[in-house]
Amino acid sequence: MAVPGTMLGVAGLLVVADVVTLALPLPGRDLPMGDPAWHVADAYSMISACLAPDGHCGPTEWTHFCSSLDTALHPAPGSTFYGVPQAPPDLTKVPDINVPKLLDACAAHAAAAGRR
Repeated sequence: MAVPGTMLGVAGLLVVADVVTLALPLPGRDLPMGDPAWHVADAYSMISACLAPDGHCGPTEWTHFCSSLDTALHPAPGSTFYGVPQAPPDLTKVPDINVPKLLDACAAHAAAAGRR
């Protein structure tokens, strides 16, 4: 008769593991839909893919990605994203993104492109 007790114990462990898993935050960013910080995160992803040592973006990509960063930091008046009016993003919502480093990378690319 020890088998039902063991099965009950295993089932209890599975329930506890499920509850603990559900209590953990989901991966990714916890930003509401339409938040201007999403544009900064998108630009970060694009520019990071271009950075050394593995980056291999061409001049057109660099220009597009750096333009996306500029637009993210300085949205056009009256622009919306998912119906949310856009304003300059609150960069404290994306503390892992080093915006000055991205701006420096874009400036360096622009300077290198100007020398070609």
